[in-house]
Amino acid sequence: MGWGKGLGVVEPRGVERVEAEAIYEQGRDAVVSVLLALSAQNERLEAQVEKLTARVARQDERIATLE
Repeated sequence: MGWGKGLGVVEPRGVERVEAEAIYEQGRDAVVSVLLALSAQNERLEAQVEKLTARVARQDERIATLE
């Protein structure tokens, strides 16, 4: 599914201008659905970055004890 179909589905890639305009042309509900989906995706990615950052810090600490 793409951006304009199945509202709320956000593909894990950037959106081209043509796609953004197609979403806009679908109206307010489509735009709001995509924005909400992007916001949810951003929250998930922020949580993942936080976990991975902590994991790297722990690994760095382990490596430091081996040096």
